[in-house]
Amino acid sequence: MDRNEAGQAGSRIRAAVFDLGGVILEISMDRTVRAWSEATGLEPEAIRGRLGDLPTGQADRTAYHRFERGEIDAETFRRGVCERLGHPLSQEAFDRGWNALLGGPIEGAEALLASLARRLRLALLTNTNCIHAASWRRTCRKVLAPLERVFTSYEMGCRKPEPACFRRVLDYLALPPDEVLYFDDAPENVAAAAGVGMASRLVTGPKDVQREIAALGILPET
Repeated sequence: MDRNEAGQAGSRIRAAVFDLGGVILEISMDRTVRAWSEATGLEPEAIRGRLGDLPTGQADRTAYHRFERGEIDAETFRRGVCERLGHPLSQEAFDRGWNALLGGPIEGAEALLASLARRLRLALLTNTNCIHAASWRRTCRKVLAPLERVFTSYEMGCRKPEPACFRRVLDYLALPPDEVLYFDDAPENVAAAAGVGMASRLVTGPKDVQREIAALGILPET
């Protein structure tokens, strides 16, 4: 796409939708593994072997996805993970380790969203669960303040890359799909958003988002 084409595409954009983890919020399963290792006495390698890097691995993906869709409650999820670990954890120890996955807002996210909110409608679409959401809604309150709406998988009953997630957002925005930008760090989610007609972009943080919106002429590159 040349500069003129990018500018024409950018002139149509009226809203931007963001993924959370890896785009706005730093995340790392390593912190969860370390926390549970300390709480259980298990070696980190043993925990990884039993859980398979839970959010992205294979070991318990079905249960994890069900948790993200809100199909099972937090206690059922905790119990299932502890069974796979072969070690009990108190609710406090479990949640402390589980929430250790969540870091802080990625540098530049707050300023970027504040600037974009003066030009576009903004929303969040994230695969998450009730334990994590209770944490990041508190720690990211300021950075997420410019967003018009937050869509979470566990409240919607569907998760990316299921097309229903993106259609739910589009229904709310009441905009043609090609007038909505979507940013995510997972290729399968970017492809799914494109599949419903959204202008999707693969990014790994605010700097990538800034470059993309600058190329579209929405905001100047900093």
